[in-house]
Amino acid sequence: MEGADLDIVVYEGVYAPAEDSYLLIDSIEIDDSDSVLEIGCGSGVVTTAIARVASRVVATDISQLALRNTKRNLKANAEKCNWSLLQADLLSPLKRARDFSVIVFNPPYLPQDAERTALDNALIGGESGIELTTGFLKQAKQRIGEGDTVYTIASSIADVDGLLRYIGELDLQYEVIKRKRMFFEELLLLKITLI
Repeated sequence: MEGADLDIVVYEGVYAPAEDSYLLIDSIEIDDSDSVLEIGCGSGVVTTAIARVASRVVATDISQLALRNTKRNLKANAEKCNWSLLQADLLSPLKRARDFSVIVFNPPYLPQDAERTALDNALIGGESGIELTTGFLKQAKQRIGEGDTVYTIASSIADVDGLLRYIGELDLQYEVIKRKRMFFEELLLLKITLI
């Protein structure tokens, strides 16, 4: 997928696209037959890139502002595509996530520290940085079928070993399909499927 030619606006108070967003855009495998669900769409840059390829995309976020931002970016870049938006916390309102062949989640993945900021919901993944992702994976396990794929990001700053162990405990398999080294961390893009 291509993200460089997108006309993206980021509203104040919404997570701005960063290396993790572009790692997803540059590395995940989407084709025109895929129906894709993105959890935590933020500004919508990943959703918008997906919408240009997939047959259908549904994006969720707990933030109404993020959904408005995503809507703006979809209208500017992918108006003719089949897309919809839903305010949701992870997969909770989606009874039939099996309608999607691909689920994408760029989670907050940093461990909790002493200082809090206004954007912590977009950055902090729990005490060790993986709690939100493990909660998502527990829900996703019940909603994916044979041949479906989940893509998610992990950071070396968080408890990656604990996350990978948890994936195994759920009887899921993973593949690290891309790594991106940065100043103080390494990002890992995980492709997760049923065993």
